[in-house]
Amino acid sequence: MENKIDSPKNAIVAASLNLCGFGGFGYFYLGQKRKAVRAVFIWLLMSLTCVGPIIFAVLTGLDAYKLGLKLENDDTIQHNECHGAVLQRVFAFFGVQVV
Repeated sequence: MENKIDSPKNAIVAASLNLCGFGGFGYFYLGQKRKAVRAVFIWLLMSLTCVGPIIFAVLTGLDAYKLGLKLENDDTIQHNECHGAVLQRVFAFFGVQVV
């Protein structure tokens, strides 16, 4: 399986899907399926608190927007690529390896 994604995607659509779709549907749209499943799982765990899912959705929305911008500019992203140190730490806390 190839580790790079290079098909053009809309950054606004990706961010909106993550903001409104359990913190992970934008990753499905971008082609990061494994990351998407794990993001939805983390969102569900965080939904046990009041603020957790909102913060996670905003962080993943920003991440999906940045990844979408790279794809819009004819760049490639990796299946486990992630932007933002806070989001990387959240994923790492739940055992998800991102770069």
